[in-house]
Parts: sequence; C-alpha cells; structure tokens
Amino acid sequence: MTIASLLLALVLVALGVLSAQSLRYTWKASPWSSVGWAATVVYCLNDLVRVFDPAAGFFTLIPHLDYAMLIVLTIAFVVAGVRDEAQAEPWYRPTHRGQTRSERTRRNP
Repeated sequence: MTIASLLLALVLVALGVLSAQSLRYTWKASPWSSVGWAATVVYCLNDLVRVFDPAAGFFTLIPHLDYAMLIVLTIAFVVAGVRDEAQAEPWYRPTHRGQTRSERTRRNP
C-alpha cells in the first residue's frame, strides 16, 4: 500500500462520514438531497473497498457501480437544487438542516 492509497482512503472515509452526517439531517425533509447523499456514501464505500483490495467484496458484483453512483448523485443534487430543497448546514460539519433559498429571501427582503 502506497502513501497515495492511504491518502485516498483517508479522503474517502472523510467524505463518507460527511455524507452520512448530511444524510442524517436531510433524510425526511429533502428526498432528492437524501438520494444524492446516499449515493455518495455508496460511492465512497465502493471505492474504499477497491483501494484495499481491487478484486474483493460485494461491490465487484456490479462492475461499474462507482460510475453509476456518480451519475445518480449528480442527477439527484441537480434536481434538489432546482426544487430548492433544504441542505444540512454547515457543509464541513453538519449539525442541522438549513433554510431553503426561498425561505431565506422571504425573511430578508
């Protein structure tokens, strides 16, 4: 295992934890955002398995799962943005669900 592999694993773990935390706050209030965060968690798990053993585990049953998850999370986040769904805030350490764009502009004219 190289230094680059360890750094990649560290980034994937951090992104997976951040995504799972965001999913916790958007689960019921923002359905499309939740799909995007769930796809991000699956993407991170898939690539983390491949970092340590490229030919092992359940995730190799679907050969291009990482690409499929990238497509799903991109579409889900675009739809969530168009629908103006609330997101978890702050982005670096989610602790609550924030306001939507329309809620912020209605309160501050």
